[in-house]
Amino acid sequence: MGPGTDNPTQNTRRSNLGALLAEYIANTLPANIIYVPEMKLVARNEIQQKVQARVNESEDPGEVPEGKIEEVVFEKNIKDALGYAILSHRWMNGEPTFQGFKTVRWRMLPWNASAAFKKLRAFCNLARMHGCDWAWTDTCCIDKTSSAELDEAIRSMYKWYADAKICIVYLAETTSPS
Repeated sequence: MGPGTDNPTQNTRRSNLGALLAEYIANTLPANIIYVPEMKLVARNEIQQKVQARVNESEDPGEVPEGKIEEVVFEKNIKDALGYAILSHRWMNGEPTFQGFKTVRWRMLPWNASAAFKKLRAFCNLARMHGCDWAWTDTCCIDKTSSAELDEAIRSMYKWYADAKICIVYLAETTSPS
């Protein structure tokens, strides 16, 4: 084989890692999540596309028992890349909705934007500070016009909070101790 040509073992490993990635995304992540670097709401299939390059670039982990290479590479590289922040908060007036999130130009959020929009932007900034490219909040990551998605969210929310890399809590209308 010439330089830059994959061997069949590498192709099989990538295929197996791709399958692990797809299964993990389908069974672990919310249906929609914010991709923070672009401030874009993405669905599960888009998550796979964004992380697939990392699957293809993952290095051989070295000494690993036969048949466990994919699991080790997945744990070391891929699972960390999918770590997400989740927001626990009290809803405010004017919270961005699933449909509304897509219409906002987040990089040019006006100075007079609502407190709810500023809260969401601050949350995403904190997510990045904690090493998360992904963020989820119930106000705008659930398409509440879809009864199937709303039902899944209600049934899965506890697991999503438990699986998050970090939970950021926003306490509105609180004061700091004097």
